[in-house]
Amino acid sequence: MADDVRVHDELRLAGAPGRWQLDADKGVADVGHRARRSRRRLAGAVAGAVCVLATAVPLVRAGPDTPAPVGASPRTTVRPAPTAARPSTPVLVGPARGSLAGDAAF
Repeated sequence: MADDVRVHDELRLAGAPGRWQLDADKGVADVGHRARRSRRRLAGAVAGAVCVLATAVPLVRAGPDTPAPVGASPRTTVRPAPTAARPSTPVLVGPARGSLAGDAAF
């Protein structure tokens, strides 16, 4: 018991308790602050969700199309990708130099 008294005295809890209830004006102000805080939190959450959607939607649209299901049989034939057309006029290229100059495969 002596320890409890000592701790109580050291923490200065022996004094009379203060008023914890707010008067009417302070109570109304406190309710207003709490409501404003919750509205701000809601607005922040909505703004964060809009930012996430504004970033995610373009990324999803830019991604590859979804592939056909595995069990479905393809009805269209797959065409090879067109190759780049060669220029009709010859391209001027300088003479080869260096260690690969004499290599015909290069």
